[in-house]
Amino acid sequence: MAASNALVQPLNYYSDPRLRKELFERDKWKCQYCGEKVTEKNATSDHRVPQAKNGTDLPENLATCCFVCNS
Repeated sequence: MAASNALVQPLNYYSDPRLRKELFERDKWKCQYCGEKVTEKNATSDHRVPQAKNGTDLPENLATCCFVCNS
C-alpha cells in the first residue's frame, strides 16, 4: 500500500456547527459555570484547561458556557 501525504484535519469545535451542537447537547444546553440555559445564538465554548497551559481542543477539555462567564 502506498503512503499517503494527506494531512488529517483536527476536529474544529469553533467552526463546525455540527460539532458545536454536539458539545452543547452533551452539556444539556446549560452554562457549565453558572447553570444558565443557553441557545445556539448565545452559547460559547471554553477550554477547561487553557490552551496556554497545554489544554487541548478535545471535547473533554471543552465546556459550554454563556457569554458572561466566557468573558
